[in-house]
Amino acid sequence: MKNDIESSILDLENITSNTEKGLNKLIQVSEKADARSSSTLFGAAGGIIGALAGTLIAPHIALSALLLSTPLTALGIIGGILVYRGRNGIKLEKMIAQNRIACDEVLDRISRLPKDAPQEVVDGLWENYNILNGAYRNQSAIALSPKEKSKQGLMLPDSSEKTLNTYEP
Repeated sequence: MKNDIESSILDLENITSNTEKGLNKLIQVSEKADARSSSTLFGAAGGIIGALAGTLIAPHIALSALLLSTPLTALGIIGGILVYRGRNGIKLEKMIAQNRIACDEVLDRISRLPKDAPQEVVDGLWENYNILNGAYRNQSAIALSPKEKSKQGLMLPDSSEKTLNTYEP
């Protein structure tokens, strides 16, 4: 009887020790996840959902779980990130990329001008550059500003009037 009690106490101590180790590992993982961006976490959640879906669906359609869950995991990651960004975030990202291409083109043309280029040509290119920056400023202000009460903008509060400065030679 005494050995049974001692054995039970030892088992409880082992269980308690293992539980503490498990909790410490979960806390470490949680702290690492906390340091990640929301976009990354949405992607990870999407990947988990995709992997689970592939694992659950595979036996029903006579495919290897690995064959189905791998692409579903990848699609889940991509889907999670796109859901996080939302339609407005994707539009803003596209607009920024298009504006960057146009600005880079104008700056490239300015840098390739001959030294004796007429001042009106130089001024015209800088004016185009400023127009592009103004368009970017206006579009991003619209994209970032709150809209109707039911549809909030991406980042800026109502009272914000953030703008980007344009370069003037």
